Amino acid sequence: MKIATLGPEGTFSHLACRIFSPTDEIVFEESIGEVFARLKDPDINFAVVPFKNSTTEFIEDTVCSLIDTPYYIIDETYQTISHHLSGFGNIEEGKELLVHPISFEQCQKNIAKHCPDCKIIETRSNAESAVILNERKDPNLLAIIPPMSSRIYSLPILIENMEDSDTNQTRFIVIGKQGKVPTEYDKTTLLLFHGIDKNFEAELNELAKKEKLKLSQIGHLVCHDHPLYVIDIDCHLSNPNLQTYLDNLKAFGKLQILGSYPRARRKREK
Repeated sequence: MKIATLGPEGTFSHLACRIFSPTDEIVFEESIGEVFARLKDPDINFAVVPFKNSTTEFIEDTVCSLIDTPYYIIDETYQTISHHLSGFGNIEEGKELLVHPISFEQCQKNIAKHCPDCKIIETRSNAESAVILNERKDPNLLAIIPPMSSRIYSLPILIENMEDSDTNQTRFIVIGKQGKVPTEYDKTTLLLFHGIDKNFEAELNELAKKEKLKLSQIGHLVCHDHPLYVIDIDCHLSNPNLQTYLDNLKAFGKLQILGSYPRARRKREK
């Protein structure tokens, strides 16, 4: 089987693929949008993409791509995120810093502390930062990279653990072409297209309580100029109470079911 994910080799998505499947062939793409597009290829069985970070919330590119795909979330995994500062010179020599925008958000305080005068150069992935650094080997160039990239490309580490939060985690989802049958520990993820309202989340929770359902996650963002809520419910779509809940939600806006799938082990063990 083949899995599409965000490349190049050494991204956090690459590591998430190996957690999901240690041996399957991985096909690397340059953007999340291209990962989803690659699913149309009959030779690609799954895709693995980042979905939500504990410090920067839902990944907009992923949620917006899910709106346009006919496929399903079939699995998830949580990964602790750690960033290293790498370079071939000393930190004091650094004039430019390669960093992915989301990683920049996760490391802002430490970047301001250690690289205050560096020009920020945005990259498409953390591993791309590592590849560019390795190709140029410029002592004036620094990069924020994952530990996996430092090993793959044999890059020198100047500072470990540049992330501002030591509880930084990213939730990765697996996209498949067929839904999953119910298990004992399931989660259903859906989108509700509705204007952002600070009181609306409480209403969503109250409706869930009436049906004896647990909403494990509620978030909101704007995709394609449409405000929407991302909702996780701890049960399978086949649950009759969930069906009643969904019928009630239709009064508020358009619904899109993204999938029902086994909850990640980290959640089960709580």
